[in-house]
Amino acid sequence: MFKIIVFFLLIVSILLPIIYFFINKEQDLSVVLLIVLFGIGGCYELIFSMILNYNTEIWFKIYPFLEFIALLYFFRKLIGLSQSVFYIIIGIYSVLFIYMYYLYHFKISSTALELFIPITHCLLVFTGSTRWTIQQFEKLETSSLLHFPVFYILSGMILYYSGTFFIFGLETIFRYTKSPVLLYFWYINLLLLFIYRLSFYIAIWKAKKV
Repeated sequence: MFKIIVFFLLIVSILLPIIYFFINKEQDLSVVLLIVLFGIGGCYELIFSMILNYNTEIWFKIYPFLEFIALLYFFRKLIGLSQSVFYIIIGIYSVLFIYMYYLYHFKISSTALELFIPITHCLLVFTGSTRWTIQQFEKLETSSLLHFPVFYILSGMILYYSGTFFIFGLETIFRYTKSPVLLYFWYINLLLLFIYRLSFYIAIWKAKKV
């Protein structure tokens, strides 16, 4: 059952960039980077993890770094983040990530990297989403945020990354007890990931209606 859910989720991720490029004539690079990353991640996990049974531990450590950069670029375009601030954040994040990965790779601390990833992602998503929401109310161009396709993407992001933050925090605690509840955490994480991917489909559909 678990593998079926993962397989279905990977297929959704792989099909997303294909559908996006087929439907959208004018692509936004900030959205394209995220969607293409989903597709590459889905293909890699499907082929190397599920079919070939390769050890994909390195990929699962590198992917969050690429994801953070893609998210940062997405919010840079969305809220008008300056180029200097953009590169400063990348520099600081890269140094911290390399340091955390060093601790993980040399068995000094595995928890540091596992908590650093969801915390930084969650902080970026919440900060960027809040800033975008404030900008829309300041413009007073519409009475409802539901008119914006990007609103659905941001909603999926907030739900997924906030859920991931709490799940990984609890997973770190329950790991040492070897509790069977860990499996349910992963089911919840997969559900949130599916909703996150689905939010892009909804945004694409909404954009076509607009």
